[in-house]
Amino acid sequence: DVVKLLVTRFEQAIEDKELPKGTEVKELARFYTTVLQGMAVQSAGGTSPKELKGIAKRALSILPA
Repeated sequence: DVVKLLVTRFEQAIEDKELPKGTEVKELARFYTTVLQGMAVQSAGGTSPKELKGIAKRALSILPA
C-alpha cells in the first residue's frame, strides 16, 4: 500500500539526513496519501494541470527541513 511505501521512503530519508530525526513518518505518509487522493479526485472533476501543479508544489513545500 502507498502509506507503507512512503513510510519506508521517509525512514530512509531520515537515515540519509534528508528529513530531520523525529519526523512523524506515518503521519507524513498519510498526509501525502490524502493529498494524492484528493488531487486524483480533483483531476477527475476537471481541475486544470496548472492548478494541480500548484497543489503539488504547496504540499512539497511543507516537508520538514
